[in-house]
Amino acid sequence: MLLLTSKGHKTRKKRITSLSFMMNGSNYVIIASNGGIKKNPGWFYNLKENKDVTIRIKDITKEVKATITSNDERNRLWPIITAWGSRVCQVSGKDLT
Repeated sequence: MLLLTSKGHKTRKKRITSLSFMMNGSNYVIIASNGGIKKNPGWFYNLKENKDVTIRIKDITKEVKATITSNDERNRLWPIITAWGSRVCQVSGKDLT
């Protein structure tokens, strides 16, 4: 679990969001799926507005600069993300379909 601290794009207030994440090399990957609905989650708009964020994983806190992937990068990551998601579903007993 990753805690993402960002600044609200409208309110400018600190927002903390708990997210699943995966690693891709040394990069932390979070997915703005919003539970499968078409609208992006609010934290995604916060990242678009201000890419300087803080992440916390267990007892490690880091200041990082968020990057929103390009279409090419998203296409490259998608098979990795779906394989990761399938493993998460197998462990939790949920179906990805």
